[in-house]
Amino acid sequence: MFSIGFHGLDQLMNERATWHNFVSGVSLDVATATAGAAIAWGVVSTVVGATAMAAIGPIALVVVVGAGITAALNAVSDHYELTDKLASLLKDAEKRMLESIAETRREVRRGLNYADEDPVGFMHSLFGGPYFRGYR
Repeated sequence: MFSIGFHGLDQLMNERATWHNFVSGVSLDVATATAGAAIAWGVVSTVVGATAMAAIGPIALVVVVGAGITAALNAVSDHYELTDKLASLLKDAEKRMLESIAETRREVRRGLNYADEDPVGFMHSLFGGPYFRGYR
């Protein structure tokens, strides 16, 4: 929840930030928090025991260990600049998608032009039937 507010405020204040930065930042924060919590829960339940996890002490230990692991994973993420790399991957994917949409539009227009020029030929090519121009 804090991650969304932080990255939203960052996007408002940083004029160079795009939605790619917002999505990649929030995604990495959620992945880091989830991984940290899962590792902490696994480690503490292994040490303390699964049945003793219902007590308050082990749960507090999970929170402390999870915070430490999450901080370490955030440091790794910052060191390898994973947020920026994910944002650039999102930008590249968006660019490829827009190019693909433009190519699809061109192909649709070309097909519609062919349908206008030769409707019978278009129907034959659409359904795969043989068509001999001039021999009807």
